[in-house]
Amino acid sequence: MSTGGSGASRGDDPMRTYMYEHERYNWQQRHYCLPAQGPELYHAAFILKDKRAVEYIYDGNENLKIYETVHKIVRVNTAEAVQQYSKVYLPMSGVTEVIMLKARFVGANGRVVELSEEEIKDLENPQNAGAFKIFAVSGAERGGEIEYLYTVAREAQYFGREIFQSENEAHNVEFEIISPNNLLFEAKSYNGFPELRLWENRYPGKNSLLVRASHLPALAREPLSFHSPNLMRVDYKLAYDHIEGSNRLHTWNHAAEAVMNNIYLQELADSELTQLNETLKYIFKGVAANNDARITAIERYLKQNIRLDADTYKHHDQVLDVLNTRYAGKTDLVRLYALMFMFADVEHEVVLTTDRTQTRFDGDFESWYALSNYLFYFPQSGRYLAPHDLSYTYGPAPYQYTHNPGLFISLYQQGSETQLASEVREILPPSATHNLDKTLLAVDLGRNLEQPEAKMVRQFTGYHAVPLRYANQLINGNERTEVFADLITRQIPGAQVRDFAIRDSRAQTDEETVELRASLTLPLLIEKAKDRLLLRPGHLLGENLALPAVANRARANRLEQEFGHETHQVLEFTLPSGYTVANLEALAQHRSVEVGGKTLAAFTVKADLVGDKLQVKISEVYHQAVYDKELVPQFAALAEAKLQFARTALVLKK
Repeated sequence: MSTGGSGASRGDDPMRTYMYEHERYNWQQRHYCLPAQGPELYHAAFILKDKRAVEYIYDGNENLKIYETVHKIVRVNTAEAVQQYSKVYLPMSGVTEVIMLKARFVGANGRVVELSEEEIKDLENPQNAGAFKIFAVSGAERGGEIEYLYTVAREAQYFGREIFQSENEAHNVEFEIISPNNLLFEAKSYNGFPELRLWENRYPGKNSLLVRASHLPALAREPLSFHSPNLMRVDYKLAYDHIEGSNRLHTWNHAAEAVMNNIYLQELADSELTQLNETLKYIFKGVAANNDARITAIERYLKQNIRLDADTYKHHDQVLDVLNTRYAGKTDLVRLYALMFMFADVEHEVVLTTDRTQTRFDGDFESWYALSNYLFYFPQSGRYLAPHDLSYTYGPAPYQYTHNPGLFISLYQQGSETQLASEVREILPPSATHNLDKTLLAVDLGRNLEQPEAKMVRQFTGYHAVPLRYANQLINGNERTEVFADLITRQIPGAQVRDFAIRDSRAQTDEETVELRASLTLPLLIEKAKDRLLLRPGHLLGENLALPAVANRARANRLEQEFGHETHQVLEFTLPSGYTVANLEALAQHRSVEVGGKTLAAFTVKADLVGDKLQVKISEVYHQAVYDKELVPQFAALAEAKLQFARTALVLKK
């Protein structure tokens, strides 16, 4: 491996035969940092060059391998940008050799600091993300440029993804995929990135997929949006090997066959069959003989007894070894679920998809890179099971997989043969009414205006209930008290929790409600103005009113949240003796988001006064998780209505 200036000789020998095209690639030996000008002055960082090349070659044993070259130059204008770009992580998964790695900082005054060998460190599997090499470009400071260049050899992979856009502008972007002319790769660009162009025999005996972009705009993070799936990127795959024939490679059907072979086609010894049958008998003891009960029993047993290995991709030699070790890799666990469902005669399908908060699934481009997350789907009930997520149980798919397609794979018997079927289908979400957050808060202003007391009942269902139910099962003691007290005080800033109780109704009934009950001492709610009192009910809603500010201006991305949901809150105030409300109508609000006469979202406030009881009802409904960005003006009006309610003061007079 070369570092620092030791790579200067690359490309100097005109008589040398080069193994891969970028073997002779190098940075400029003398690089000068030009003064920032124009738009560069107004950015924390500015990417001046982003060149990437991936070349597939056959080695001397006719094995395919990859040579990957990356060259970046970044102008850093702030201390935060220096911190962000001076530390570089190089993924080492599948890397067989680091051929070259060098980096330097070039200051505005011409000062150059090059990376030394001792500054390159190894990181072993941080956050289960695989091995990395990490290096920090020392001496970097504002106004200069950070530059690094590396080439690594990797084991061959037939799919890939490159993300080019960030929160900083980029110039001189180039990406190239080079392959022997018998191998034809296909690529697809997303979110406005230019498409790659095929150059046959651009290099002797090689194909090239190439794209160049002189400028990529920055993509700022926007409220009500997920950032990662909207970044400009390229997905690519090996589509044809002309030596093998003209058949298309790596289709969804091929993926389904690979999954079947990996998950289902396992030979079990007689002793293993006995062990599996005995385990299922134990799991089903006292369980009703129907699909739902059996699915729930299998899931409960495996999630309570089997844990994912720290290396989630580690495999056991035999799938039933999982029952003995009580640890499993991701695929091991899917195999065990599938095996139990088959032996329990439970009709099911395996689903592979993406997390839409990171990358949306594209059914039209058959990249196996997208087959990253497993689900089980049960056609009889239309419900899902997430084998690797302990917080979810048999029911709707976790929200991050909904509003998103997936590859559904099923096996069925036709005579004596097992048949395989697969298709791309949408993973449908539950309705917004499945995800409820309901609050009843009764506040007594008649006894103590300085520190009024209140009783609160808050109920959660659906996706709202999932993290609370999991936390309730996982933690106890003082930590449990702190977690749920924090949830209450986030809703009502300044409140003191005197006591609380939590009840998960699913333990007693088939309902899916998690309920919190609490006695509270509230902060000062009343302002005195001569002979009148001012009350702002919106101050009791805290985070429930914290819809991100959606500005009424053009935006880059669609509006998107975790899931459709409804929030209903009732505030009941017992007024001080002898007082009434002078401006009750001031609280009323109603804003909606509508398309073609259909209401997609709404915010409504109604208030009633009966005797000394003031009741304020706040309703907020989002029927969808995803909305067109053309609806921004309507969402901005809805956000303004919420803000107006939060500001409104009721006047209490004698």
